[in-house]
Amino acid sequence: MKNHEEGQGISIARMIDTVRERVIGRLSISSVRSAALAILLLGWCLWQQGGFYDHKLLVPALLIIGLALIRIVRHGLGVVSSSPKSMLLLSLPWLIAVCYGLTSIYNPATLQGTWMQLIRWSSYAAWSFLCIDLIMLSTSRRSIHEQKTASDLLSACEQPAARRAVISLEHVVLLSGIMLAVGSLGALYGYLPMEGSVMKSDDIELSSWGFRLGGMLQYPNTLGAISGAFVVFSLVRAKAKEYSIAYSGLAVLHLIVLLLTESRGSWIMTGAGLCLGAIGSRSMLLKYIKRLLWSLIWAFSGAAATARLWLMDSEWVVVPLILAVGCSVLLPYWLQHQRGKSSRWLRKAVACLAWGGAGWLGLMLVPHQAIERVTGHYATGSARLLFYQDAWRLWQESPWLGLGGDAWRQLFASMQSEPYVGKEVHSFGFDLLLDIGGVGTLIAMVLMAWLIIMAMRQDLAAGVAAGVISAHSLIDFDMAYGWVVYLWLAWLAMGITAAETSSARLAGSADQAISKMNRLNKRVRRQRIAAAFLLLPLCVAMAIGTSQLAAKAMHAAGERALAAQSLASGNAAACAESGADGCGLLRASVRLAPADTALRIAVAHRLPPREALALLQEGERYERRGKALHRELALQAARAAEPLQAAAYWEAAVQDDRFDSELRTEAIIRIAALADAAAQEKRAFAIDLAKAALTQFQRYEDDARLAADMAANDKRFVLTAAASQAAASAQLLLYTLE
Repeated sequence: MKNHEEGQGISIARMIDTVRERVIGRLSISSVRSAALAILLLGWCLWQQGGFYDHKLLVPALLIIGLALIRIVRHGLGVVSSSPKSMLLLSLPWLIAVCYGLTSIYNPATLQGTWMQLIRWSSYAAWSFLCIDLIMLSTSRRSIHEQKTASDLLSACEQPAARRAVISLEHVVLLSGIMLAVGSLGALYGYLPMEGSVMKSDDIELSSWGFRLGGMLQYPNTLGAISGAFVVFSLVRAKAKEYSIAYSGLAVLHLIVLLLTESRGSWIMTGAGLCLGAIGSRSMLLKYIKRLLWSLIWAFSGAAATARLWLMDSEWVVVPLILAVGCSVLLPYWLQHQRGKSSRWLRKAVACLAWGGAGWLGLMLVPHQAIERVTGHYATGSARLLFYQDAWRLWQESPWLGLGGDAWRQLFASMQSEPYVGKEVHSFGFDLLLDIGGVGTLIAMVLMAWLIIMAMRQDLAAGVAAGVISAHSLIDFDMAYGWVVYLWLAWLAMGITAAETSSARLAGSADQAISKMNRLNKRVRRQRIAAAFLLLPLCVAMAIGTSQLAAKAMHAAGERALAAQSLASGNAAACAESGADGCGLLRASVRLAPADTALRIAVAHRLPPREALALLQEGERYERRGKALHRELALQAARAAEPLQAAAYWEAAVQDDRFDSELRTEAIIRIAALADAAAQEKRAFAIDLAKAALTQFQRYEDDARLAADMAANDKRFVLTAAASQAAASAQLLLYTLE
């Protein structure tokens, strides 16, 4: 009898072990699939210039939102809702998305920009949920419900599956970084043709190498910031990881990219991050410093040699990268395997010789003006201060609720104090302040700081990497890149959920597991409420984004239909008053995306003058101070035989961007032409039009005189000869009429 009971117990134990292995195996397969999908999405987003432009990020963002919606509808929030730290991370992008939704109601600067920001931040919230869900996969509600006994429930909550899920997300981050570094260097070497990937300059104030690497992001400063974050992450991970040599090799790869960007702000933030990464025991600190110096020397020599060979148009430009990364990895690996085979002093001599040789080579190849570039020429800093001063004045127009999405891009030209070029305010903080106001920005910044501190406490490498990006984004527009935000949120998710996954090992006894099962019913209502709150902005963003895609598809179909009609008739196709094939699709596309000014203008070009004017006038409801819209209104008003209205729209367009020489010249020429045409037709308002042209010229002349004494004149704002000639013609006409 006793033997029978023992045999039965052994059978039950084996069965439980089998169930445990199957559960963990299933979860591991699911996490690998999720990680592979995440890599594909991030790779696609990176290829689309990092998701900087709204139209390039739209499809990846909608896919991420769709995946999150499917996951939430099928399984709910699961264990994410039971983790306060996870919900805190989820609340950051969700809160910002809700703020954009609220500002869209209160006459934003541009409704289209507000909608696009709503889609962006909704996708960031969806991405945060998917990252946390991937990490916490082993403790999801579905896997708990599938267990039959308390022992099986406990085994599903054990650490191995959670650990594998964390590693899967870390692999996603690391592979994304490798894609960025290899792709950016491939563009530099000419293997990956990409316009804007390299910024050439002989001006020492801009570059000491003779060029700056913009890479796949096509902007050196942001490329430097994200590369610096990967450097910090790799070196801090190398302190305690089994594969520390491989992490050091990754650090060298990203250091080479960082040095070639010549982004001094990124260098400073990376240095600060490396100092924070030194936190730890004394033995780990010494190892960390050795890894840092070893990686830095090899990266320095590799970057210097790469720059020299690239300027020489050498075919061997890729060799320094291979040697630097290869030697930084293979030499430590060889030295480790020589322990016990050769003397300690011999190994040290080889290491010092290699380290010193690499450093000497870098010093010989680095340009002499590099030190001057690092220690001086900080004109960009004063330019940023000018941006911030104007942003502060603009923020005062709506300090509490903000001006809506893309407020700076839409409004800065109408109130800038000097003629600088700056479609980006170069500060994530000011972007939020202008877009969602002081209340939303304050809450978002507090949440961000809290999340970074929590992440650093639980996972130093991930927390400091996220901190580097956050700090640099305060002085640049890194967060305008969707790909950067996705990685930033992934690092935060890795950091704040580290404690959650490690606590799974302390699940305790079977009684605790049963108690956890009993509490599930009490959680259901809370999970449903949280899911409803999360679903609201996601569904709104999905609806808006889908309508945007449908509008673009309709417009393209309408243009193809008109092109076919033009080819058949031999004349340029246009939409007559009675309509034409394809014109219905064009009009429907505007109804689907009414706030899209570019689409509205494109459709107006196909319509009769009166209908086009009415269509464009409707667009004034969806944006303020739109230079492109007011210019097109002026042109269409002239076509519709409304010269006085055209002059008024030209005045509005000039006020939208008073430091645009081309626009102001065009306005004067066209108003003068309208005055001349009215005089020939003996219209009474010809005098008013001539006076309007002269008034425009007088203001233009005054502004050009002021701009001549301004330091920042990147727009090259000057008085043009064509404007003077048109004003002289209007003056002569006015003299004749009076």
